[in-house]
Amino acid sequence: MTNNLTLKIVTHNAYWFQGSSFIEEKPGDPLGEILERLIGIYSQLSPDVLCLQEVQSKRAVKEIAEKLRMKCFYAKGVLFPDYGGAIFLKKNIEALKYQYSQKNVARMWQKLSIRLASGKTITLCNLHLPSGRLLGKKSLVYRLHNLKQVFSEGEDPDILVGDFNEPPHGPVYEYMLPRGYIDVAKGEEPTTLGGLRVDYVWVHRRVLKTVLEYSVYKNIVFPEKNIFLSDHYPIIAVIALK
Repeated sequence: MTNNLTLKIVTHNAYWFQGSSFIEEKPGDPLGEILERLIGIYSQLSPDVLCLQEVQSKRAVKEIAEKLRMKCFYAKGVLFPDYGGAIFLKKNIEALKYQYSQKNVARMWQKLSIRLASGKTITLCNLHLPSGRLLGKKSLVYRLHNLKQVFSEGEDPDILVGDFNEPPHGPVYEYMLPRGYIDVAKGEEPTTLGGLRVDYVWVHRRVLKTVLEYSVYKNIVFPEKNIFLSDHYPIIAVIALK
């Protein structure tokens, strides 16, 4: 952390560490070269908090945590188990209370309360809402239902990040605004190879002092294979907290 009240967050849909050429419905284990290169990027970015979506196993999470020397928390996907997620913390951040989705959601959410070096406590949420890939037109209903569950179980998060599978100003986006959350993105830069902005960092106004940095990290080309390391780009946000 730059100082006690500054937090650097990276969120990324890792696409099961298969690379952008993957077209199957069910992934196998992470591909070694893809995993290693993404770990290298995460290490280079050096976030205080790293949130990943589309992580298929606890074993993969533990490998990432060991190589990044970070604490880790994993949640398996509920209706679709391969759609798991993980939160990673730098060692100097204390983990307090951890909750995760266990029923009635398509993919997953995780909530983790943490204590910063300053003593300030905040609650983070890593979230992956469903697309129409497996649910078709029902996906919008699932997205709203799954998001509402985040707020109905435990305390409301101060920061929500992840793949919302919906562009700005859709029903999910409009659900967040009156609850006091701020979309920290600057502009409408796409977060996917397909040109959509569906990955977000939302911070509640009660904790947000200012946004120091927001960027979409696009250097994820794997030139030797002529592919990208994922179908989503990592999102970087540095925020100053009140």
